[in-house]
Amino acid sequence: MARHDRKAYELSDAEQRDLITLIQQGKPLPEQYRFILFEDKREVELVWNGKTRDVCTTVLPFQTLEHIDEPRSETRVQEDLFDSRGRQLRGWTNKLIWGDNKLILSSLKAGPLRQQIEEAGGLKLIYIDPPFDVGADFSMDIEIGGETFHKEANLLEQIAYRDTWGRGTDSFTSMIYERLILMRDLLANDGAIFVHCDYRVSAYIRLVLDEVFGKEQLRNHILWLYSGGGVPQTQMPKKHDDIFWYTKGETWTYNPIFRSYTEGTLQRGRTAVKGENAELRAEGTPINNWWPDVKKITSPTDPEKLYYPTQKSEELLERIITLATNHGDLIGDFFVGSGTTAAVAEKMGRKWIATDLGKFGIHTTRKRLIGVQRELKASDEDFRAFEVLNLGRYERQAYLSVGGRLNGEQKEQALAQKER
Repeated sequence: MARHDRKAYELSDAEQRDLITLIQQGKPLPEQYRFILFEDKREVELVWNGKTRDVCTTVLPFQTLEHIDEPRSETRVQEDLFDSRGRQLRGWTNKLIWGDNKLILSSLKAGPLRQQIEEAGGLKLIYIDPPFDVGADFSMDIEIGGETFHKEANLLEQIAYRDTWGRGTDSFTSMIYERLILMRDLLANDGAIFVHCDYRVSAYIRLVLDEVFGKEQLRNHILWLYSGGGVPQTQMPKKHDDIFWYTKGETWTYNPIFRSYTEGTLQRGRTAVKGENAELRAEGTPINNWWPDVKKITSPTDPEKLYYPTQKSEELLERIITLATNHGDLIGDFFVGSGTTAAVAEKMGRKWIATDLGKFGIHTTRKRLIGVQRELKASDEDFRAFEVLNLGRYERQAYLSVGGRLNGEQKEQALAQKER
C-alpha cells in the first residue's frame, strides 16, 4: 500500500533528468513515481501482483435449458402470475444459471436481462460464499444412498481453480476483485452485499471490499461462531467465520432482529440501569454482530444435510435475508453451491438469481428447489417458477479463445464436456 499527497511533492532537477533518461531508454519507471506523476484521489490503494482495473465487458446471450414450475391444482391461481393449472404466465421468473460467474455477471449487467432485473425492483441483496479454502478444488466426495463417491473436477472447473489459486493469494484477490466490481455495478443503489469467508482470506477480502465499495460503506463485520470438531494440540481451535456487510449507497434496508432477554436480565429488570420507570422491550433485545446462536450443519443426521462440502444452514441465510430485504425483493448468489440462498429466498417470498460453475452444484440446487416448490404447493403457499440457463456454446468459445490456457487436446476435452 502507499499513501501520498501529490500537491506536496515537486520533482527535483535530478529526478526529472533520471525520468527523461528512463523514458528515452524505454525502461519502466520506479514505482514511487506512479503516485507523483498521475493524479489519484485515493489516499490508500491495495496493490498485488497482477492487479488490473480492467473488468470483463463481454455480453453473451443466455440459453434456456429448462423451465420448472410444479403444477398446482386447477382451482389455485396466484394473483396474476399463474394460469388455472398453476403455470406461470408473467412476472419475474427465478434464474438458476450454470457457468463462469464473471461472464454471467457481465452479461447480466449489460445484457437484455438487466431490464428484467430493474423491472423486478433491482437487485437488493447479494450474498456470496466464495471458495476461500486454499487447498480445495472442484473435486468432492458425494454420498448417495449410503455410499460415498468421489467426483473429479472437469476440465473447465480445473481452469477456474487455476485462475483462482494458480498464483496463491494474488490470483484469488484478482478473481474476487473483478467479480465484486461487477456485483457492485449490478446492485440497486439501495442494495447491500454480504461476503462470507474465514481466517484464510478475510483480511484480503476486507481490503478489497473497502476499495470496491468504500470503507465508509461497511455496515457490520459479523462473526458467526460455532463449536464442534477436534482439539488441536498446538493452537486454539478456529471456530468462527467472517461475514462483511457493505452497502452500495447511503440508503439501504435494515430490519432489526430481536432475541429474548436472558433469565438474569428478566430477573433484574431494567430499572437499575435506566431509571425507576424504565421497562424491558416487549420484543426483546436487538441482536448484534456476534452470532453464536445460528446453526452450523455438522451432524450427519441433520435433515438439511446434503453432503455438499460448503453447505451453509438455512437459519444463517434466513437471518441475513430478514435483516437486509423485504418481501418480494430480488436476491443474488453467484457462488450458490448447494442452493441454500435460493431455497431460503423462495420460502421467504423473495425473488432470486443463483449461479455456479460446478455442474454438481447446479444439479443439487435444481433438485432442492423442486423440493421447495412441492413443499410450498402442499401447504398452499405462493412460489415462483424458475428456469435453468447457461451461456451455451458462446461461453465455450470464450473459454477456448483465451490464448495459451488450453492446448489442442484440452480444447477437445472441453468441447466434449460442454456437449455433455
